[in-house]
Amino acid sequence: MTHFIELADQAEKAIRDVFPPTPLQRNEHLSAIYDADIWLKREDLSPVRSYKLRGAFNAMRKFSDKKAFVCASAGNHAQGVAFMCRQLKVNGIIFMPVTTPQQKIQKTQIFGGEFIEVRLTGDYFDDCLHTAQTFCEKESLHFLSPFDDENIIIGQASVGVEIKKQLNNIPDHIILPVGGGGLSAGVTSYFGSQCTYTLVEPLGGACLREALINGKPTKLDTVNTFADGAAVGKIGEKTFSRLRNIGLANVITIPEDRICNSKLHPECNNRPIDSVDPRTGLIDYDYGRKRLSNKNKKKKERTLEDDPTTNKFLLGYTTAFEQKERLVHFDREVAARSRVFDDQNDYFQDSNDKWLSQAER
Repeated sequence: MTHFIELADQAEKAIRDVFPPTPLQRNEHLSAIYDADIWLKREDLSPVRSYKLRGAFNAMRKFSDKKAFVCASAGNHAQGVAFMCRQLKVNGIIFMPVTTPQQKIQKTQIFGGEFIEVRLTGDYFDDCLHTAQTFCEKESLHFLSPFDDENIIIGQASVGVEIKKQLNNIPDHIILPVGGGGLSAGVTSYFGSQCTYTLVEPLGGACLREALINGKPTKLDTVNTFADGAAVGKIGEKTFSRLRNIGLANVITIPEDRICNSKLHPECNNRPIDSVDPRTGLIDYDYGRKRLSNKNKKKKERTLEDDPTTNKFLLGYTTAFEQKERLVHFDREVAARSRVFDDQNDYFQDSNDKWLSQAER
């Protein structure tokens, strides 16, 4: 474990050539609610607005002799790889599920520019991953896993390195999102038993929970793609090997309808973001209050992982423009009663999947 910490420290130092540390900010409102010191790690302020750039950077710097890379991603890893392809002036072929929000596709193309090519394939991430790996093997190119790679995990662990430096201490409790497990595996490996954890994943993509129950990575029968960035049907072998002792009691699954409706909470007002993604630590507000505040009131410091998809809080929230695209693939009954916001109008979806503004209703 000492070797892992050394590698994470080295990755954090090296990544300073790409961007400065993201802020760690104390949230007064949440601290009052939970009766604790709540700190938010603002990964939404990285160049690609997520922590995924860290893993992409660390993996790609280890293979600087490669002239082309291939990856599969639902969005954020793709943006990280695209950004680094442009930085390093190498080519990248990026496979993304056809269900990926158009905004993420466009951002990936902007970040990578002339150095990347985006290919859409498969409804779920796992289908996309298989296609990308098959292509990579056929063309003898280097594949960049979105999470199941030690270099990726070490890169994501740089979040923990920064937290420790910024707090000048070890947090008592950390809330982390789980998609394929790269971030959670990295941060928990870095801090080890020095603090406790709550890992959060969507009910329709609870691949860590399934793996913990079965004692090994297990492919889910179905995956709900509403939380597109966490729509992973099987957790990684390497990530699970680092998370297998986390304990089922420390893993929370959140239903997609609650993710959808959580944007109604006052904490989300005036905080538009561009996707719904439980990898950023989505958690039910009342459940979180009971679990964290009442259980550990004596704890003084809690660090919550942040990302554009939570924009300074635990609850999912999205702009109307993104939600128009995502909710048509979600439960119609839930979508019909769910309200989303943009800067000018409120929107509702009617029974025919038509979106109506306040003026039109």
